[in-house]
Amino acid sequence: MKKILLSLLLIGSCVNFSCKKALLEEPAYTLNEQTLFTDAASAQLALNACYGYLASQGVYGQALIMVSEMGSGIGWMKKTGDELSSLNIIASGGGGFVAMLWNGLYQTIGQCNIFIAAADKSSLSNKTNLIAQAKFIRALCYYNLVFIYGGVPLKITPATPETTDVPRSTKQQVIDQIVADLVAAGADLNSTEPDSSVPSKIAANAMLAKVYFLLASSEGQGSSNWQLAKQYGTKVFTAWGGTVPLESSYAGLFDINNRTSKESIFKLNYSALGLNSAFNKGSWSFSPVNSTLKGINFDNKGSSRAFYSYFKKMHPGDPRLDATFFHISYTNVLTGALLTVYPTVTTYVQNAYPFYKKYYDPNQTGQISNKTLYVYRYADFLLLMADVENELGNTATAVNYVNIVLTRARNSVTPAASQPANVAASIAQADLRQVIFDERLFELSEEGHSFMEARRRGITWLKQITTRNNAQADAIAGFSTANNWTEYSLPVTDEGLTKAMLMPIPPAELNTNKAFHSTDQNPGY
Repeated sequence: MKKILLSLLLIGSCVNFSCKKALLEEPAYTLNEQTLFTDAASAQLALNACYGYLASQGVYGQALIMVSEMGSGIGWMKKTGDELSSLNIIASGGGGFVAMLWNGLYQTIGQCNIFIAAADKSSLSNKTNLIAQAKFIRALCYYNLVFIYGGVPLKITPATPETTDVPRSTKQQVIDQIVADLVAAGADLNSTEPDSSVPSKIAANAMLAKVYFLLASSEGQGSSNWQLAKQYGTKVFTAWGGTVPLESSYAGLFDINNRTSKESIFKLNYSALGLNSAFNKGSWSFSPVNSTLKGINFDNKGSSRAFYSYFKKMHPGDPRLDATFFHISYTNVLTGALLTVYPTVTTYVQNAYPFYKKYYDPNQTGQISNKTLYVYRYADFLLLMADVENELGNTATAVNYVNIVLTRARNSVTPAASQPANVAASIAQADLRQVIFDERLFELSEEGHSFMEARRRGITWLKQITTRNNAQADAIAGFSTANNWTEYSLPVTDEGLTKAMLMPIPPAELNTNKAFHSTDQNPGY
């Protein structure tokens, strides 16, 4: 199999395992505990269903990006209805996108569990590789669950009526399962793949490095997990001969025609033929009004003014600003007129924010976009390893990794920009720690990582973000829809920040899972 391309309409026409592109979308092959695979084609089709659920509206197709970006502290969403229906870090009822993501992740896990059990019973010659792919997907789901909701129910076998109610596991138990799945996947995945929509050993090792990196970030400088992150990160470098590939242009990464980026570690390929829930809703969610000819777009989600302003202050003229945001102005494609936005517009009105641009698809139709979504890419990995090396005392190596990413950003335009300037070789360890924290937010904004990135070093570092946000002139305390376009006032107390570290367990889970208790809810909810 060369590539996973997400499209429902064509799945029925590509059931032969020798087909060059396995095609899927809204999963057309529903698994149950009685599923048995008698041939490679049926097994591949069933595995494609696991990828389809991962790419669906309930996970990467919309909910995960919405929760991660709008709930991060650096995003902004229009105030509508009441505080419980507006996704942000100060309040959430645990419904809406928070519940959609929870359900979408567990639906994906459930399909993976059934697939793994069925494939294991089969006599297929390639079953170890197929199972490894399913374990990688399951690990990715639990990775998102544990770093967004904390400890969650562990479900690793096909569900039965007797096993519907599963108690909440500890964070460490979930981490142990993620590691076990990724180690097992890494043993049986191919060393490389022609297209990174299929995970490889490199992807498994890179994910292991990221898991240990996030754990170490929360534990501080003396954590043993920094060394474990380096152990798996070194395997990634070794696979690439000591380096990793980056695209020459930052903006080019997000070009609608870039379907095979060398910078991708793992990605989801969407098709314009996608239907129902498994298509990329990123352009619909974030692109501003009248920015597409056939799409539906609204000016109600984007970057906070504070984050955009901080990014611009730290790196004025950084080419990543133009690639990341609709800012200053953009073209109304229906009339050709220029529409002004922040920072040209400074009053609190509908177009008063910089809007996200990475998911923008000029070919969007209705809510449907076929834009490739990067789950993990090498610039993310390089900045991760920079942090690892810095904490292990190898500051010179860390500076080199950071500067590779910054140099690519500068050279993304012709002539090259002067910003972001390289980090000085003489920088102190503590100062570099701050630089990397900021650069990961700048580089990866809108890509589905911001919730974890803003929180990975704990409430003291999250407070930097919320304090900067509250310095905005119209950051309104409490919740009021008197003006839907004002800034949120974010928590700065230990109590409020502790609550903001995790999203709530959805009430539906608390109310229907008999193994849950009211005390299982996350702090503050």
